Amino acid sequence: MLLWCVVFFVWIDAWAYVAHRFLHLPPIYRNVHKTHHVYKQPTAYAAMGLHPLEFLLVQGGVYAAFYFMPLQIGAVAANLIYIHFHNCVDHSGVYAESWLPWQPSSLYHDAHHRLFHVNYGQTLTLWDRLGGTFYTPDKAYGEDAFSY
Repeated sequence: MLLWCVVFFVWIDAWAYVAHRFLHLPPIYRNVHKTHHVYKQPTAYAAMGLHPLEFLLVQGGVYAAFYFMPLQIGAVAANLIYIHFHNCVDHSGVYAESWLPWQPSSLYHDAHHRLFHVNYGQTLTLWDRLGGTFYTPDKAYGEDAFSY
């Protein structure tokens, strides 16, 4: 169960990054994801302030894992509680530092809402580092300056 709990966690995180990058393609962003980015200063309510198509895309990928992973209810519950908790913390507008070494501080996602096209990841910064979207202060970012 522990192995599949970790595999499910990595799947959710990778899916969140890929889906989030897709949502920032100019026509998709303008017509779908901008609904979420209305909240420049994130709040816990903004965590679920999503366009219905965005919600289906993000959640659909999470639940698709049920069809190809032998998951137990404990692994599913632990992951979903963890992800939803940190999603609210990351959108709280309050600085929070995690005691878990892989969980970035809330500033990681605050930078995404402030600069738009950096830090697409949800929990692990790995995907942003691999995808070249990890925030670096020497680049210029903005709603019209895409990082791909």
